[in-house]
Amino acid sequence: TMKVTVIGLGAMGGGMARSLIRSNTISEVSGFDLSTQLVQSFYDEAHAAGKSTPSLSSELTVENFVDETTDVVLIVLVNEAQCQSVCDNLLSIMREGSCVVVSSTVSAAWSKTTEAKFSEKNIQFCDCPISGGSVRALNGEITIM
Repeated sequence: TMKVTVIGLGAMGGGMARSLIRSNTISEVSGFDLSTQLVQSFYDEAHAAGKSTPSLSSELTVENFVDETTDVVLIVLVNEAQCQSVCDNLLSIMREGSCVVVSSTVSAAWSKTTEAKFSEKNIQFCDCPISGGSVRALNGEITIM
């Protein structure tokens, strides 16, 4: 079983996170966003399914949603600058053998540079663009490239 954190609970990320709640291989799913309402709503759904963290932090920082026990972080943000900010934090939090998956629109150059930083810490990094829209994300039917 795996512990996953989804960063970015908007239309696509929120749908992907909710699909993960339904997965039998995921033991815990947490969701981080700068919107308190999106975080609370997702936590309530994950908790009802028995897949949430024991409690919800009131402080919205990456460090309160990702720790050394997190297996996978899925990043679904609007742009490269947001991804950079999150990845800078993750480099000091995540353990060897864990994985960061970026499903945001980022440049190939940024992906290569960021992958090298994670590789130095023996953390897997995958640039995985997505397509299909929010309904398909919620249904677990998006295309991951």
